[in-house]
Amino acid sequence: MAPKRERAQEIWGNELRHAMEAAGVNGRELSKALNVEPTTVSNWLSGRRTPDVGMIEKIEGALGTNGYLLRSLKWVNREVSPEWVEWLKVEE
Repeated sequence: MAPKRERAQEIWGNELRHAMEAAGVNGRELSKALNVEPTTVSNWLSGRRTPDVGMIEKIEGALGTNGYLLRSLKWVNREVSPEWVEWLKVEE
């Protein structure tokens, strides 16, 4: 059986995890800094959800990643249809 292919959202979540580790920040600390639920951060890390651009800018500020996470988002946007991204915004 072929190995499971990682989706762009999962790869982005892994990049967020690496950025958090480099900054010495855990999920609960990041959620507190961003004023979001810890489950929201968990969903980002697992690739179940991707934050919007405004939230990524806040994450960048909290972690000091200089735009890296925002630049990485282009791969998620290429994989996910624009209609789905709009629906996610409405759902949130």
